[in-house]
Amino acid sequence: MAWARYSRMKHAIYLFFLLCCASFVRAQTPSRKGDLYFYWGYNRSFFSTSDIYFKGPGYAFTLYDVKATDRPSPFGKVYFRPSTISIPQYVYRLGYFLSNRWHLSIGLDHLKYVVTNGQTVEISGVIDKSASLEYAGQYLSDTVVLAPEFVRFEHTDGLNIASLDVGYRLPILHFGKSRHCIALNFGAGGIWVATRTDSRIFGNGINNDFHISGFSAQGKTGLLYEYGKHLFALFDVRGGMASLPWIQLRNWEPYSAEQTLFFWEYYGALGLRFHF
Repeated sequence: MAWARYSRMKHAIYLFFLLCCASFVRAQTPSRKGDLYFYWGYNRSFFSTSDIYFKGPGYAFTLYDVKATDRPSPFGKVYFRPSTISIPQYVYRLGYFLSNRWHLSIGLDHLKYVVTNGQTVEISGVIDKSASLEYAGQYLSDTVVLAPEFVRFEHTDGLNIASLDVGYRLPILHFGKSRHCIALNFGAGGIWVATRTDSRIFGNGINNDFHISGFSAQGKTGLLYEYGKHLFALFDVRGGMASLPWIQLRNWEPYSAEQTLFFWEYYGALGLRFHF
């Protein structure tokens, strides 16, 4: 048993040593400086609990520690048809290499955020009879079950995180006469969050127009595989915070909501790169 553990440890050390050596190999590959790139892919996303404040004529209340999930499309033709590729939870980005390793990019992560029905949450605030006879009352850390006739709340068209990112590409391995490259990818950025919120408060509401709801800040890391001069694939993990103080519940009417949440997502994407 001791010899088996030693053998496994020895192989792990060898592998670590080879990876470290590979990261310092200066392969004769063209510089990325001046390259323009674009990628498209799909994500799965996860959300922290959040406090959501609702305000309208006859009510002002907060729901605490609300749980939510994403809503991925089942894998199928919807991911491949040009007319439907924007229905699933997608990501895209356009970027430019300032040097061989540093690059700037702009893009959008289309997440879907759905409050989970049937959960029990705390509520504080006031609901007048003019807004709802069933739920009218004054609440202070009371509990309520989230049902469609009380609150249905989702950003499914969606929670759109638009960001300006600064990225860093670190090659760690070249092979196949440098035609293949594996690199680590790091980045950080942030800017606006645009939502299209489908809300029903006490059974009344609409699927709102797209609008700027707040702002976000994120960081990301992942693996990048490059083939030749033009093709690449990547797998990234991105996480951050979204503060949404301007959520609309009935477009421009005096109904609104506020929330702050943390999210993380993973996604895979395929891309093209061109030199200018």
